[in-house]
Amino acid sequence: MNSQTLNIKGNTTDEQQIIDVINYKKAHENIKSIVDELNFLQKQFFTIGYFDASYSELAKTNDTTYQTTFRLNTKYTSLRISYNKDKMNESLLGAFSMNYTATYFDITPENLTPFLEALVENFQNTGNPFAEVQLKNIKKEDQIVLADLDIQVINKKRRLDKIVIKGYEKFPKSYTQHYLRLTSKVFNKEEITKQTKRIDQLPFARQIKDPEILFTKDSTTLYIYIEKVKSNFFDGFIGFNSDENTGNLKLNGYLDLKLTNNLNAGEQFTILWKNDGNGQTRFLADLKIPYIINSPLGINAALDIFKRDSLFTTVNTTFKTFYQINQNNQVYLGIQQTESNNLLDNSANTAIDDYKSFFTTAGYTFAKRNNNYSIFQEKTTLSIEGQLGTRKNNAEKNEQTKFSFTGNYLWELNNRNFIYINNTSEALISEAYLTNEKLRLGGIQSIRGFNENSLEATLYSTINTEYRYILSRNSYVHSIIDFTYLQDDLTQTDVKLYGFGFGLGIRSKSGLLKINYAVGKTDNSAIKLSESKVHISLSTSF
Repeated sequence: MNSQTLNIKGNTTDEQQIIDVINYKKAHENIKSIVDELNFLQKQFFTIGYFDASYSELAKTNDTTYQTTFRLNTKYTSLRISYNKDKMNESLLGAFSMNYTATYFDITPENLTPFLEALVENFQNTGNPFAEVQLKNIKKEDQIVLADLDIQVINKKRRLDKIVIKGYEKFPKSYTQHYLRLTSKVFNKEEITKQTKRIDQLPFARQIKDPEILFTKDSTTLYIYIEKVKSNFFDGFIGFNSDENTGNLKLNGYLDLKLTNNLNAGEQFTILWKNDGNGQTRFLADLKIPYIINSPLGINAALDIFKRDSLFTTVNTTFKTFYQINQNNQVYLGIQQTESNNLLDNSANTAIDDYKSFFTTAGYTFAKRNNNYSIFQEKTTLSIEGQLGTRKNNAEKNEQTKFSFTGNYLWELNNRNFIYINNTSEALISEAYLTNEKLRLGGIQSIRGFNENSLEATLYSTINTEYRYILSRNSYVHSIIDFTYLQDDLTQTDVKLYGFGFGLGIRSKSGLLKINYAVGKTDNSAIKLSESKVHISLSTSF
């Protein structure tokens, strides 16, 4: 089919110049498209003050060309609108009009449509979804339009009475009440849109279409369309490194399993197991249940067991209760009890001793998911925790303080280039220290290029940085530049550590495969490629 051409002429030379500035669409597929364009242009002229603009009947000048003439007529520069102040939000007048009284306001043609839309939206967000707004008794004098603002509202405000979930009928009811926080409130269209978007921040659910609202004579029902998302998570890796004494190849690795929302309660159960290949083993079991007994509070219980070769074992038991402020922010209070046992047959190493400690804990977390890129699911996370308590060993008692901070952010430079930065800092403050209570770090989830938990400190701060480049929708490469400041008050030492390398990530049906190559060094040593580390991990959802 041949395309059609639209030519628009102005009634005068001045009008022709105005029409040319509008830059209307000239090429069209059919006559309907041409008529739609003319109606659109008429509305455009209306918004700039040509309220009497009209066009002549279309004339066909040849097989593919249509022509019409626009008459813009008088340009009105202002409107003076009378109104009832009892039905008007004065803040709206201040936003759109420079001159208003208790009975009328002046407004420019450019602001008229945005003002009327904002007025209707204001009523929709204050319990009046059926409010009607229109101009009546319109009169034109010279270049000013006079009119009355007619507002029709229902005196009884609407409330949101019920929420119905479609698609994922077993969506946790506690999340509907405490996470969305919409029921029994005055109807607010803007808040409904905002709150339902929060569903996409949940790891186990997402919206599949926009919500719908059913108004009946006596009730208002919100229908939300959700589907359940695979949110169970498995992550594991195998590491290769050379034994510093024998030169033989050694293997190490870990298993991280997160089971989320399998009982349709938003719960999360985590199992973590690590073995560094040098006799160090860690086992963690962590259970988190939100909105206990349909209340706004949740609980978190964890058991963390660490064994270092034949030197000592440490068992941490933690219990917290948390409150979800909104979809991103959470605060919590809790307790932590620790018991550590010296496994040595003799007491030659006085820095290792049996001890028990008890701490009260308070913390705050922030997390925001990245919904635009499935390969990078975290946009921002932040965690701050403080602990106050005591440690007892050999009839000695020490007051202690612990502090930890973790924060990361992903900068999107463009659709292929990203910069990722993470900081993890911890501190243990005490009058005396034991080896088996010190902080441990090193490895793929700490400073890369060093063995898992091979470093000990009473205070440290690690910065991890990556420049990420997306090769395709399901693959990316990245750099590794890590830095750690480490302080050990037990041995009266401090050191600066560095990690350098690169990595590759590939997403397949099996999950996200990550391969990292990194080498570590201290500020007093040179880089030794023979001591480099290769980490292979596979993260998958099921």
